[in-house]
Amino acid sequence: MPNLEVECVNPAAVGPHPLTSQQALHFRHALSGTGLFDDDALARLLDDYPAADIHVTTMTAGAGPDEPISSWRVGTTAGLSGREIMAAVGRGQLWVNIKRLAENAPTYQILLLDLYRQLADNLKCEPPKWQRATLLISSPRASVYYHADSIPNVLWHIRGEKKVFVYPYDDPHFAPPEQIEMICSGEVEEQLKYKADFEAAAQCFLLKPGQAVTWPQHSPHRVINTQGLNVSLSTEHITPQARRKVNLYRGNRLLRKMGMQPRINPPDSLAGRTKQALGVYQSAMKKVRRKAPISFKLTPTFRVDPNADLGYRDIN
Repeated sequence: MPNLEVECVNPAAVGPHPLTSQQALHFRHALSGTGLFDDDALARLLDDYPAADIHVTTMTAGAGPDEPISSWRVGTTAGLSGREIMAAVGRGQLWVNIKRLAENAPTYQILLLDLYRQLADNLKCEPPKWQRATLLISSPRASVYYHADSIPNVLWHIRGEKKVFVYPYDDPHFAPPEQIEMICSGEVEEQLKYKADFEAAAQCFLLKPGQAVTWPQHSPHRVINTQGLNVSLSTEHITPQARRKVNLYRGNRLLRKMGMQPRINPPDSLAGRTKQALGVYQSAMKKVRRKAPISFKLTPTFRVDPNADLGYRDIN
């Protein structure tokens, strides 16, 4: 595996734990030099990949205030080769998420471990014990709506160009606490309601090949591709600080269901620790009761088609 040469560009922004930073961090990397993200390699990966872990969607152009979440549609790639899928993405308006990358592809698992080892070495911290990766292949006109994730992630950009808009994570105007609580508890998907006045507070990052960015946990963000077929690696990780924050929101969710109006407390405060214990308890009870996770699977409404103008055709 070639040296990935991971380097933090703005280390002064690093907080108490670099991988749970309270500011955006920028990185340089050499993932394109691995050969694992060229057209041929991606086509082979798609050919051999479990169909259940290939999620394809389409959306209307842009990701502005007039786009309802309902315009995000799910499709199918059934019967297509990897090369045909790549051709459709290259000419159309599609977003392909290749999930559980490390679990399904051993070569990429080695890459993920090496990536985080170099990242931790550069930031002078321990690598997170839990990591996960999703490979993103998307069209020149594709976008991702305004949303927030429950755990920290890093977006490693490899091909094409995209703009990432990041919004304040600690302001209820941008991300209502009730919504973050439900996201952390797995009750809803990550989408949030977008308003036009959010843009005054947005940080905009233009990502080119060889660049990466991570932002504070629970920061709302959205993405617009601006040039070429885009290939990015989205990695997620959990640090002790990140786990405490998720459990705090889960605890608040439990209190809210009991009719209370909980506040966001510092994780190390007595109230914060108590709520984290409630969050751990809630998670444990779900496992004891063997309660199945809420499914957000949608019925496909289109079929990927490399010969169609938008890369897909509606299913009648």
